[in-house]
Amino acid sequence: MRLAMEYDAGGHLVCTLTDGRSQAVVTTSRAAEALADLSAALDDAVRDGCGECYWLEGGGDYRWMFRRNDENIQVVVLWCTNPVKGWEHVFWSQAPFGVFLTEARNEIGRNRPAAP
Repeated sequence: MRLAMEYDAGGHLVCTLTDGRSQAVVTTSRAAEALADLSAALDDAVRDGCGECYWLEGGGDYRWMFRRNDENIQVVVLWCTNPVKGWEHVFWSQAPFGVFLTEARNEIGRNRPAAP
């Protein structure tokens, strides 16, 4: 599994998750908050074995969920446009925990907005 982040021309943070032929794009206009929340969810996965966070986006919310199983981590991303419709599956994958954690931390650090 690969995780890559970059900013688009409009200043939105764009995260691309790839596993083989499966790919998902997760976006947010609140980059600093989203990166802090993602980092905290990863901290929870390290400490407690699971973590989750939400990325708010115009028109809906993304929900990231992490569950560590021994040396692997399961990554699930869901999307919700309204509570009546519920959560839709966006991405699911499993990867070696240490490899994923290192890659995610590197991408978070590389994309963290500069302090004012």
